[in-house]
Amino acid sequence: MVRKQKLKVYRTTIGFHDAYVAAPSQKAALKAWGVDVDLFARGVAEAVDDEKLSEAPLKDPGTVVRVPRGSSEEHMAALPKAKPARRKAAPTPDDEGPPPRRSAKSEPKTPARRTFGRNEEAPEPRNEEPAPKPKARSKPRPSRARLENAEKALERSEAEHREAIDRIREQEKALQTSRRDLESRHEAEFAKLEARIAKARAGYGAALEKWRG
Repeated sequence: MVRKQKLKVYRTTIGFHDAYVAAPSQKAALKAWGVDVDLFARGVAEAVDDEKLSEAPLKDPGTVVRVPRGSSEEHMAALPKAKPARRKAAPTPDDEGPPPRRSAKSEPKTPARRTFGRNEEAPEPRNEEPAPKPKARSKPRPSRARLENAEKALERSEAEHREAIDRIREQEKALQTSRRDLESRHEAEFAKLEARIAKARAGYGAALEKWRG
């Protein structure tokens, strides 16, 4: 058997009325009032324990019962009073002053045209040259500093490379000279040693034959 939830009466303020509703929970009361915010958390809604005030809502649970707060006179007194609009008095003929005088400066002056006689020739119209247009400000020329620095760095690198190659070539020449000198000395020494070996071999052969004798 489903147990019915106990109804409570809740109250909030809507305009000049107190809105009562009998609902099983605060959430159900907010739904009956048609609001999405928690009025109880904001302190503008509360539970009602008064039996006299709870009588009408409990007869029709879920229906909002509105009870006016105060009298109609109090409601009207609470409304802001609108200030009457000030009417402007229409000007009388006596109030109108004389018509404003037009200043001589405000009237544009037209140059008087000169008339020429029969024998007098009118001057030829001058072809006025248009005023020269102001020259546009020339933009400053781009700086070559970065380009010149890069070119100088490249020149220094090439010069250092050439100097290193020249040093290596000089070292190679010196090594070749040293090698030739070494080979020459070796050949001379080799020839001397061969002659010495030949002489020693001949002496040894003669001594061996004599020993065998």
